[in-house]
Amino acid sequence: MCIYPEGTRNKSNQPLKSFHDGGFKLAIDTKKSIIPGVIFNTKKVLPPDKSFFLWPHSIAVHFLEPIIIQPTDTVESLKNKVFETMKNYYTTNQK
Repeated sequence: MCIYPEGTRNKSNQPLKSFHDGGFKLAIDTKKSIIPGVIFNTKKVLPPDKSFFLWPHSIAVHFLEPIIIQPTDTVESLKNKVFETMKNYYTTNQK
């Protein structure tokens, strides 16, 4: 299952928007790992200031190491762990 925790595209200057709880609740309830995916160059394909969507450009999807659900994880702690993992990867690897 693929869930976009930001809910919609990020039009801000921040690397990520805040995450919604749904996917993290699902992961905890099912005890299934989360495999974070970071997509690069989306602002070139979907510029936040343009009304025409899908400008031609290459994107890259990087899948990160799985995050194993721990018995002590809460929705908030898991959400923060995934957010920080993705944000750190994005800012380190941004081209």
